[in-house]
Amino acid sequence: MEGETRRRVGTGTSEEDEENVKLVLHDVLDRDRPDSPDSETTDEEAGRYLMKGANNNNHKKYPDDSSSVEPLSYKRPHWKIRYCNERSRKIMLAIFVLILGIILITMVAAPMGVWDKMSRKTCAELMDEEEYAPFAFDPAKGSFSLCHDGQSLISGSIGLGRSFYNEPRINRYKYSNVTTLNITRHSVKQDNCIRIEWEGDSSTDLPLLDCFDIKDGVSWYGGYEVFNQQWPINNDMRTMTPFLPRDIMLQNASLDWFGPVLHPVWYNSKGVVLYVDEDVPLHISVETNGDSKRICLQSLFYSAKCFPGSLAYSHLKYTVCGFENISRSAQYFLKESLAVQHPNSTPSIDLFLKPIWTSWAAMKTNVTLDKLKDFASKIVPRYPISQLEIDDKYSTYYGELAFDPIKFPPNTDINATLSALGVPGISAWVHPFIEPSIPGFSDLLENGTFLPGDNVVDGNSVSLIKWWNGYAGVINFASESIRQWQAQRLNDFVCKYSLAGLKFDAGGDSYIPQCIYIKGLTHPGGFSKDYVEFVASQSYSDRTEVRVGYFNQGQPLLFRILDFRSVWGIDHGLQSVIPTVLSLGLAGYPFILPDIIGGNGYNNTEPSKELYVRWLQLNTFLPVMQLSYGPWRYNDPVIESHAAEMMKLHENITTQYILPLFNDAMKYNYPLIRPLWWIAPNDETALRLNDQFLVGDTLLVAPVVTQGALNRTVYFPAGSWKCLASVCSGNSFQSGWSKPVSVTLTDILYFKKEL
Repeated sequence: MEGETRRRVGTGTSEEDEENVKLVLHDVLDRDRPDSPDSETTDEEAGRYLMKGANNNNHKKYPDDSSSVEPLSYKRPHWKIRYCNERSRKIMLAIFVLILGIILITMVAAPMGVWDKMSRKTCAELMDEEEYAPFAFDPAKGSFSLCHDGQSLISGSIGLGRSFYNEPRINRYKYSNVTTLNITRHSVKQDNCIRIEWEGDSSTDLPLLDCFDIKDGVSWYGGYEVFNQQWPINNDMRTMTPFLPRDIMLQNASLDWFGPVLHPVWYNSKGVVLYVDEDVPLHISVETNGDSKRICLQSLFYSAKCFPGSLAYSHLKYTVCGFENISRSAQYFLKESLAVQHPNSTPSIDLFLKPIWTSWAAMKTNVTLDKLKDFASKIVPRYPISQLEIDDKYSTYYGELAFDPIKFPPNTDINATLSALGVPGISAWVHPFIEPSIPGFSDLLENGTFLPGDNVVDGNSVSLIKWWNGYAGVINFASESIRQWQAQRLNDFVCKYSLAGLKFDAGGDSYIPQCIYIKGLTHPGGFSKDYVEFVASQSYSDRTEVRVGYFNQGQPLLFRILDFRSVWGIDHGLQSVIPTVLSLGLAGYPFILPDIIGGNGYNNTEPSKELYVRWLQLNTFLPVMQLSYGPWRYNDPVIESHAAEMMKLHENITTQYILPLFNDAMKYNYPLIRPLWWIAPNDETALRLNDQFLVGDTLLVAPVVTQGALNRTVYFPAGSWKCLASVCSGNSFQSGWSKPVSVTLTDILYFKKEL
């Protein structure tokens, strides 16, 4: 079927050669070269400067110092002392040297003594010394532990076991002349956070690499989506990979890639939260270390030769906090840490109450007005709908904001036609790509519409990106004038066709050049962030979705999970839905759109009846329902009736349980869908379960996600739980029970906490 490999075709970008990079960055190099009035910088030296970086007068090694640390020196004073004899002179000299030595030792050792006293102790020894930071650090070994009540919450290796030596400053260590480690403390009420900062310049070849142990009995969780979604991530294996928003459904995608919505935050079940700064060129691995596992953070500049030397310096900055339990650590990060922004509004309530219906999975690229009319005629009589989404290939050219006159007859009011059938509103699919065959492409090139690159089209330099529908130029959202131009185009499109909103696709690192310098952008994730902020600034954004996010928690949009496959497993199938929703909630994204019910039907694999029903039941309790495959496809009146019941139940659940959580979602970024450990942080079973979840704190959901299952074992965390499902209606279950319940195809188990 045409278009079925939409998100499974290859993509790639050609790397800039060094000479082209020099041309693109010529002005930047002139600005950033160190002043050298007595000599001229050759082109060869400029190239080395670009590749290696340079320490210039404006690039301080220690940003918090007014000057670099100078070595201690002593200049003998011109005192005139008369000695009675040689013996007296020697005695006086010895006394003077002794006093001077004591003074110097006191000056250097006194502050460091305080540091060493707290940095070399064990967690147990620090328990009664609250005036010192609650962590143990041995600079000779690089070993690190964060402590709470005398116990180690997290341990690891700072600098992979390298030795450090102290500078004459409290809490500063150096590994080499160009690499410095700062460890500072700040208190958060009765708990503590440690700030770890590596600083180096671009001349260092030392990896900034810190690793933390994943110990047996301690569960870990991350704030991102991946192809094989683990919950917890203890069983995950991932080689050192850039932590960038990427399209994990592309044919050439690595299984190690991180997905398009992500945040560099990790939690463990002992009460630790670890989060990394936005501009760090972060790489992550989850790997074995002998008989144990560890998660490693590495700072490795993504494309050093593409950036001015003053920007290509090595840095790894992150915060590690320890709390009494994981629930408290999650609430601190989301509510109090200032690491994420909070939205000041929400998407349209209507999108939560009633399903979004889309043409994509059912029609792929074969969408036409006649097919949409037939689609609407089957939806409206039996099922609720908030809006109808017109997806891929409604236009003649990709990037053209107009409907194909062959598929959509001219002079036809599309919105009015569908509205007459009962559709309350329509939306359309858009993206940041414009294909070269579109009329007027040369004019767009001349106007600087696209990100620059080393491809030459009509005599102009442009970066042509390979995406899932061929090659295209990428709209340059880093340019204010281009943003305004695109905003006007989109607004005209929305007004012309009376669209309720738009579905924004792509926007991740997979679709920008690997080697490009954009002024003001020091991290590739910044392109994704700018893209989402652009979307959020549009007047129709309350009925709009995106599927990329990098430090975009403050934008009140629907963040869609990347296309699910129509399979059962954790390989981006049904069993990955709950772990992905929970992970993105912990990253600070409460308004999640969990993609199409039943998956996208790629490779001619449409969802079976059983898979469709189980997916529908699960999604009933998630914030937004999105459908493309209609229940009528299975020619089963029972399934059609059950689907209508689930959509009605979703509206009731949303009204009673989800909408009341919106205030906390805006104020604190608290997730709408929560792990069981949110209310039972010390419950070992609750920490490991990946197929149950909470809506808020009071509704427990245990969907069936295993093929052919005729019973479902439910675990009940803290409290007493009353069954609301027909199969066990009215029965109460107590904390700690694992109760097997028989289920049929049309049974979904959910329980209300009794207060």
